[in-house]
Amino acid sequence: MLLKKHRRAGVTLIEILVVIAIIVILVSLLMAGVMRARIAGVRTENATRIQEISEAITRCKGDLKLSYIPSEPINTTVPPGSAGPPLAPVGFLLRGKYIGNEPELRILLRAFPNMNTYANQLAVNPALTLAAAEDNGYTGPDVLLDANQVLTFFLAGVGDQAGTTNFGMGFSNNPKKPFTPVQTAAETRKGPWVQNNLKYFALPPPTYAPYTPTRPWLIDVRGNPFAYFAAIDGKTNNYYKIPATPPTTPQTYTTQTFTFGAGTISPFQSPGSTPANLKFINENGFQIISAGYDKVFGVGGTDLPAHFAGEDDQANFSKTLLGGVN
Repeated sequence: MLLKKHRRAGVTLIEILVVIAIIVILVSLLMAGVMRARIAGVRTENATRIQEISEAITRCKGDLKLSYIPSEPINTTVPPGSAGPPLAPVGFLLRGKYIGNEPELRILLRAFPNMNTYANQLAVNPALTLAAAEDNGYTGPDVLLDANQVLTFFLAGVGDQAGTTNFGMGFSNNPKKPFTPVQTAAETRKGPWVQNNLKYFALPPPTYAPYTPTRPWLIDVRGNPFAYFAAIDGKTNNYYKIPATPPTTPQTYTTQTFTFGAGTISPFQSPGSTPANLKFINENGFQIISAGYDKVFGVGGTDLPAHFAGEDDQANFSKTLLGGVN
């Protein structure tokens, strides 16, 4: 008598689990590849934006006949209504009626040599009061800008206080009132040198003291402000000419810094730089630095290749991440 062979119906639980495990591994590999591609795409887009801003700075400096766009603390004037002593250098003061002794005018009058100031009007009319003097086209309140906000101001134009209406329209060709907002659609103006695209700008936190939170930042593709440093007057290695506070004898200097979130960064120094002989990358130019994927700046300075938070930072002076990897 022949025995019938029985075929196994279906599959075992072990076989099902093996198939599921294989699928999970394949999906994990696929997702990891997708994530790597996405991160690489964001880095490429960010590098492109840094390059665009770098080119815009070069064009702006050429058109406005500037040796540099300031990044160092400049303002030392007494705030209106204050009886106190001059402030320690902090930020860049934007106002509609400059008295004539503000340190910001050293830069502004290079770009706009015929701009209204109280001093040049007083020279013509000695009886003129500040209240009766003409403004430079800006009619908002005095605002104090950080380095990134100053860069935005020069590249995009004065705009309105909130940086939205008429924002990104450059400067007026009226030589006495270059900060006048756009008057007509057909008006020709100086600039802007960056795209008038809201993806490029964001406002600081509402409590951004002592700076003005209603003036925009230039931001990277992750929404974080760029750190911007420039060699003062375009002079070699002049990234650090900020007098110590309080003054010392002999006078000492510190490097510029930019603080965002949990990170404070300073300009990157070249190999061989020492405290007694500071040398900086892009020694007579500028540095633009993005906080990278983790949104936290490294420390800058001599930390190159960068470590820890700075490993994923990007900059205009490096084609790779500042941690030394692609």
